[in-house]
Amino acid sequence: MKKILTNFLISFFTIVITLFLLELFFRSYMGKTSGKVIPLSLKIHKKVTNPNLKYTLIPNSSVFQDNVRYKINSYGIRDYPDHNPYIEKGYKIAAVGDSFTFGLGVELKDTWPKQLERIINQQKKGVSPYHVFNFGVMGYDLTQNIENIREKVIKTKPDLIIIGYCINDVGIFSREFTEINYFKGYRDFMKTGIGIIDKILSKSRLFQFIKNRLYMKKTNRSFKKIKKPKDAIIALRKGYHNYLEELYNNKEVVKRLREKFKELKNISDTYKIPVLIVLFPELKDFKNYRFYHAAKIIKEISEENGFYFLDLFPCVDKYKEEEVRLNPVNLHPNPFGYRLFSNCIYSFLKRNNLLQ
Repeated sequence: MKKILTNFLISFFTIVITLFLLELFFRSYMGKTSGKVIPLSLKIHKKVTNPNLKYTLIPNSSVFQDNVRYKINSYGIRDYPDHNPYIEKGYKIAAVGDSFTFGLGVELKDTWPKQLERIINQQKKGVSPYHVFNFGVMGYDLTQNIENIREKVIKTKPDLIIIGYCINDVGIFSREFTEINYFKGYRDFMKTGIGIIDKILSKSRLFQFIKNRLYMKKTNRSFKKIKKPKDAIIALRKGYHNYLEELYNNKEVVKRLREKFKELKNISDTYKIPVLIVLFPELKDFKNYRFYHAAKIIKEISEENGFYFLDLFPCVDKYKEEEVRLNPVNLHPNPFGYRLFSNCIYSFLKRNNLLQ
């Protein structure tokens, strides 16, 4: 009996130590690879029935991917756990936008809403606190941002809305929505239904690694098999930046853009909330920058509707692209790029008395 117990304990501790070592290995390894297996969009987004939103962030979801921790708080936004946009006192700014606002590739503290929040509070010591809530959602275009404002942001009663507008927000294919539609059932795959166990397993990189590969094998799904939307195929054929440039020369596209801005104006007028449109540049080929015409159109439409407008390209055009972006493949801003943008936004807010 004693020998059986000894053998059992040896086997048990061997398994525990092996699992522990594997977990350590995957904690250093999987952060670099998990995105290649299961996209981030599946881990923190869910489909919704609202056709104008299509999908939203999942409250209390969390994932570590590409060496970055993404946490969605209980209010369904990427912000600090204790930041409640509904009851916080002080001056409230709602930051709305896509992955540039959400902060793809950087920690929460390095996103432009959180850097802007720190800058304002450092400069406004001794007064009521200023809050910049991050309502950014990856892949959102202007239609989704407006619906996000209508469905969620307005209920928080912000004093100012800042929309982080990117050139591709004119309304083209959404990679996130395509992936959510294609990789169905991932969130519920291998769930035990026992809350505490599922919570522990969700923290394990080893478990996530096994889950990802079993899901792929069982569903027979892969990135190669995703059917691309028509506009994505056109963009690939023409070249992504050529395609974007053409859109802003298309009268029908510009007409739809004007209509969307009128929707936004109606919301702004109804609730008497000022709106600032900040235009993020494409972080590529600064010397031969191609989107001055697009910036001119967005500025014109913004001012037609009584919105404040700030083009952020002059904030970074003196730098090399590689100094302000994550890498040559991921053209999102790095923490330094976000700091430059945040400083520019703060200066604009101060200059236009938008922090009263």
